[in-house]
Amino acid sequence: SNFIKYTNYKNTYRQYIDMLRERLFVRTLDLSAPEFNMKTGNIDESSLWKLCDKEDESNAIFYQNDTPQKIEKCSINILFDNSGSMSANDRIEVCRQIGVIMNEAVKGIANIKLNFYSFTDSKFYKFENAEDLVAMKEQGGTDEGGAMACVLREINNQRVSDLSEGIDGYGKTFFLAIGDGQTDVDKVKKSLDFIKRDGVKFFHVGIDNAYDEKYGKSTYGKDS
Repeated sequence: SNFIKYTNYKNTYRQYIDMLRERLFVRTLDLSAPEFNMKTGNIDESSLWKLCDKEDESNAIFYQNDTPQKIEKCSINILFDNSGSMSANDRIEVCRQIGVIMNEAVKGIANIKLNFYSFTDSKFYKFENAEDLVAMKEQGGTDEGGAMACVLREINNQRVSDLSEGIDGYGKTFFLAIGDGQTDVDKVKKSLDFIKRDGVKFFHVGIDNAYDEKYGKSTYGKDS
């Protein structure tokens, strides 16, 4: 079942999940950070910041160098390419791993809302249950530009819904597309224009070094 597969992924990558989760979690709290000049454990020759709840120091975390920036409320939208070309070099497997690690890392952190999507040339899919990420299979062609437009539609629909229900929306919206870049470049650029216009911060990650830096910046902008 997907639940068993998801649990296996979670257990395999627990170390990475915990590392990422700690870094994210301490940045969502209302923390006090009195500075301490001291040495402890493997950390040396640097200042430490003691991070803890202002009313309770029992769960204090020591953080090296600078006090971390607090994460404001944000929405993170991740789009996976699961087209046929993602079968090369286990690219789709890397996407499954990323999905599980990200979902577990932010689970229960109130300031972060996380959404997952996938696409081929004929299908756009929103994951209502993150456990289904482990069932992603490579198939069909690629319409990344069309899928990017579909994600933007979902983002704006959620914004309208929050507004109509009087819900305090998520101030910053991030859109991370992950794939091999084998798609209609002109369509991608058109969708990217709309994404930027609507104030969404877009990033693209090329799986398996699928494209070079020049192609990435030309197609997806500087954050690729």
